[in-house]
Amino acid sequence: MYRAKKLIKNQHFTGCPCGCNDGTPQLDSRGILEICIAAYMQEQNEERFAMLVRALVLNISDNTVMLTPINCKNMPKGRNIITPEDKVEDLSIYSITNTNKEEAYAAFTSEEEARKLPYTKFLAWPLWALMQLVLENKEITGLVINPGGTSFFMPSGFMKDLLDSLKEKKE
Repeated sequence: MYRAKKLIKNQHFTGCPCGCNDGTPQLDSRGILEICIAAYMQEQNEERFAMLVRALVLNISDNTVMLTPINCKNMPKGRNIITPEDKVEDLSIYSITNTNKEEAYAAFTSEEEARKLPYTKFLAWPLWALMQLVLENKEITGLVINPGGTSFFMPSGFMKDLLDSLKEKKE
């Protein structure tokens, strides 16, 4: 995987990562991320990776909310999505495991994506906060965006570089 730190230091991220300035309606940041993941998974090269990093930066700066599968007690009646402000007990985030038995958290860009896997309860949380949560938990190796479809795995080291680069750029 290409280095995110170098990429972020050398570029200014403005506008749509897809470069769509033809007057068509702009997608929301999650839609742009889905397009960029699909493009990168189809053709893994430096240009597609730069586009994907731009989409991630856009979602972080937009404070985009993702859905992550959870287990908890006292879920509010009639709801399957909660926020950190909801009063629930024993909240835990489900992790997914790859063939090497490495654990990662899952993040879904939409309810449609979330329905592709058998989870029923979700926590709506900003992408940057999920990334921080992964970095704080040494047993978790990364974050998988949309694991039920066209997905992208962000290892912990990549997320650390990305978040550190964004902090440095602000300072």
